[in-house]
Amino acid sequence: MPGAEAAPSEVASPAAAVGGLADPDLAAVGASVRKRLAESQLRLARLLLRSDPEAALDRARKARDLAPGSAPVAAVLGRAENRVGVTLAGSDPEAAVGHLREARRLMPDDERLASRLRRLELRVGRSLVESDPVAAASHLGEAHRLDPDDVPIARLLARALRADDRADEADELLAGLDGAEDA
Repeated sequence: MPGAEAAPSEVASPAAAVGGLADPDLAAVGASVRKRLAESQLRLARLLLRSDPEAALDRARKARDLAPGSAPVAAVLGRAENRVGVTLAGSDPEAAVGHLREARRLMPDDERLASRLRRLELRVGRSLVESDPVAAASHLGEAHRLDPDDVPIARLLARALRADDRADEADELLAGLDGAEDA
């Protein structure tokens, strides 16, 4: 071995480093692993729904990241958002609204959820009419969208709109109510 050093071994391709698998094979293995990981996260989320809704939400979000567009993942994520929202409703209603809105987006046909969200939006909006009319109008607008036939919500929304210097919108809303009450 006079002066000759062994050349470092070179790997022709990443596939050769993984036992000769071709790139499409690697993609399939990656997809399979992501699918299994998503299923595991989903199972954990389901198990945690009742005992630890926030941990269930975390697991469901991880499953969504691993399997975007999966209907079963979206359903469990919606249930977890709903649970966390219900849990927070007493202590942090504004945070609860965010979770219930996301649950509603994921489960648009759930009428019980819509009713729960409407009541919470109304409660939060009512508490903010004088102190923060912009936020109140946002919450009350959502409550009104969920139940456009509820006249007290519409009147409270009009009050918030007036407090936010949006009298034209308030007048338009109330004019619509007058037509509905006459019918």
